[in-house]
Amino acid sequence: TPIQNVVNPAHAYNTAFANCTRDTVIIQNPECVWVQDIGAFVSAYLNANDYFVFACLNGSKEDSERFGPDTDLSLVMPTDTRLPWYQHSSYRKRGYHFCSAIPRIALNTDLRGGFDERFNGGYGYDDNEFFLRVSHHLNVTHIDRPYVIHQYHDRFWESDISGDKA
Repeated sequence: TPIQNVVNPAHAYNTAFANCTRDTVIIQNPECVWVQDIGAFVSAYLNANDYFVFACLNGSKEDSERFGPDTDLSLVMPTDTRLPWYQHSSYRKRGYHFCSAIPRIALNTDLRGGFDERFNGGYGYDDNEFFLRVSHHLNVTHIDRPYVIHQYHDRFWESDISGDKA
């Protein structure tokens, strides 16, 4: 059931968790695209006490124009440390859920069903609270390859209410 006037995805994630039938869950921001097969990586390496946090590159406007539906993203590996990583094990080690993987059983036991829905009314912080609980119960591993690229879009705080650049 959709919740009106909610900007935070906590409820949507928790609904998906409650209906999941697989042993592993990949939590992913819908604005992220995989570079290489994260599903195969998770199937091969995620164990019952693990939580994987995948690196996330902040895609630029130029990246969005350069990467099309036929681009083999598995060949794209940024090596420039100045690139804008939202998270990376060496340059910006965070636990945000741009893309992460968790055993389903952990969601139903230690993590009480997933995200704290008291964050529904705001932007962010659900990442921090969720990751804090995860890090107390699971072995967190930051994975740099495969990784995801967050698709470019103008930031809401960079525009005025009309949608024009401020």
